[in-house]
Amino acid sequence: MNSELKRISLITAVIFLISVITINIHTYFDAGKYIPEASRSSQVRNTNLLRKAKLNHPSERKHYPDLAKKKKLRVIAEPTLNRVYILNGHRVIYIMHAKINVRPGKLVSQGKSGQELYQKQGKQFISGVNWTEFGHHYYFEAVVTANNQPVKRQWLAKATAVPDSIQLSIPDARWIQGLPKNTPVIIR
Repeated sequence: MNSELKRISLITAVIFLISVITINIHTYFDAGKYIPEASRSSQVRNTNLLRKAKLNHPSERKHYPDLAKKKKLRVIAEPTLNRVYILNGHRVIYIMHAKINVRPGKLVSQGKSGQELYQKQGKQFISGVNWTEFGHHYYFEAVVTANNQPVKRQWLAKATAVPDSIQLSIPDARWIQGLPKNTPVIIR
């Protein structure tokens, strides 16, 4: 009986290992989900840590890295993937879910941030929290109300298109306020 239990345990472990390897190989070779500026292994690792996009939760299941301690920071926003990548050199250190409403280009963080931001576009009135300016009048922000209606949990799927902004979850927007001044922000 003991040898049967060992065989079953070994078979289960082998099946688990094969499935983990298969999933990671598939993720590694799916080129459409990766940016060329960063190592693929760091992107795979951080992609595996992503949660579902929720307004009141961080994008990844790990602690935020300390941006002040990083030397070669870059931010890359990828509109086709609805993600913002934070890179240190060629390594992804964090990935955020985002709604990107900024034209492609290269900008820099301004070192300005605040708690509340109100915008009016025609008849639309939007309020955001935890804003950080990059470029000139471009913002990372978490939109909390649109036309006095609270933004729901599925904020990314039904996001209100706020011009000249990158919309993030509330905790992600609060964390990105620590982005050092003059950090490159690339919109692809």
